[in-house]
Amino acid sequence: NTMSIPELKLYIWVLRAMGLPSIGSGVGKPSMTMDVVENVSISILKQVTLAQERVMEKRLLDLIIDVFQQGRLLTDNLESSSRNLKSA
Repeated sequence: NTMSIPELKLYIWVLRAMGLPSIGSGVGKPSMTMDVVENVSISILKQVTLAQERVMEKRLLDLIIDVFQQGRLLTDNLESSSRNLKSA
């Protein structure tokens, strides 16, 4: 399950409250300020959420198509049975 944007902001707020000014600072490593971390994280989270929504939309569309196909099959079977009964 994906973290929500408010949860992410709270998490970053806690890191700031603990006095963490940046992430990744070290010898030879670039550091990102918490503002950058927050903005990048929110951007990634939005993309992940959008991708998940697309997957759900595709699954829902597949389900709707399947239901219509099953309904059409059922209707065809009922019409065929009805014709068979009338001709018998």
